[in-house]
Amino acid sequence: MRRLLVLCALCALALPASALAYTSGGADGTLVVRNGSSDDFSTPVVRLVAFHGAIFGQIDGGRIVIDDLTPNDTYVPVVTNYTVHLILSDSMKQVWRGQNMRFRVDGGRYTISLYGVGIDLNAVGQPAAGKVWLQGSATLPADGKYSIDGADFRSLPAVGAWLPIGG
Repeated sequence: MRRLLVLCALCALALPASALAYTSGGADGTLVVRNGSSDDFSTPVVRLVAFHGAIFGQIDGGRIVIDDLTPNDTYVPVVTNYTVHLILSDSMKQVWRGQNMRFRVDGGRYTISLYGVGIDLNAVGQPAAGKVWLQGSATLPADGKYSIDGADFRSLPAVGAWLPIGG
């Protein structure tokens, strides 16, 4: 019993220290998108370029495009509830279409584009370019909100913009 208590005490001390060491690198960024929507499906609401980290979320309706920039690693994107899945033969790009899709991408390095309505996304990691593309709707009254690196939530830009993330 004493060994168990000592082990628990050591873990309680080690976890905060390791979390501090991980987050003090300075290059990681965070992105949260809530209920993002676009006027059409030809322009992405969110585009993370060469992102390395953990990304998960859901889309009420639309399209997910993931380009795996490190195809020989062991990481594989996970998408559920899709109705169409395409693998483009000339690249490592995959496309999913459907409603109420859920997705998770962790590890590896990816370019991820999300098109559609009701997009919710949470991401933490290292964007190689240090930026993310965001665009909401110019006509919908509730086009969604975003937060980068823990800042207050703001309305998605009606005109698409590259915004800095991390660093």
